[in-house]
Amino acid sequence: MRHMCVTLKRRACTVSFSPFLMSYFQSMLMPYRDSVRSSKSDKASSRTVNEEAKVSLSAFSFLFSEMCTRAHNTPSKASNVEEIEQRLTSLGVLVGARLIMLSSLKDPLELQRRPITIEGALKLFQDKLWSRWFGKPANDLQRETGSDRFFIFDTEPIVLRYVYPSPEYLDGEGRWSINYASFMGGIVEGALKAIGFAAEVLTYHQPEPSKPHQSIFAISFAKHVWDRERRLRG
Repeated sequence: MRHMCVTLKRRACTVSFSPFLMSYFQSMLMPYRDSVRSSKSDKASSRTVNEEAKVSLSAFSFLFSEMCTRAHNTPSKASNVEEIEQRLTSLGVLVGARLIMLSSLKDPLELQRRPITIEGALKLFQDKLWSRWFGKPANDLQRETGSDRFFIFDTEPIVLRYVYPSPEYLDGEGRWSINYASFMGGIVEGALKAIGFAAEVLTYHQPEPSKPHQSIFAISFAKHVWDRERRLRG
């Protein structure tokens, strides 16, 4: 894990979101199709218990673009970009918690061990859960120099593959001023809380010439998580 120095602006906002949409997108990100109580038809199918189901990226992108549109206007018209992104984050938090619940039901016992340290939790996300939920491992994991914040890098977030903002959210050079990958940041936040590592996750757009959609997920763990970490270290 490398250390880095980054200055990022914090923002906060609270919203509510439709449980229906939460369920819809949770189902799209499910790593498995088979339920714990499989129907007779599922048992008769050729799919094995541990085989991961595939979801059409174009179908997901279609639904995700609709959810982004609703984030602009539901429950009321957003007043700024931060409010739109926070609505996406709030939805992702609910999905992340449910995905952890699903993993505890579907994974073999040997894969259900929960991390006990912050580093272990972050490596779990970088190496295993990121691949399961977003199609590939995270590109990098770093800690901010002189700080307790961590950063997960994704050079091409899967949710942005076929989603485009309206012209008002593009600058003169075509760069985005809004980051719909905040939905992914919410998933990470909800999942971390579900495994006992309460944290705030902020999502930032950090484009480079060869990586126009690169996003950084800034993770700040709660004080009681750090207190527990210090006790574990003795």
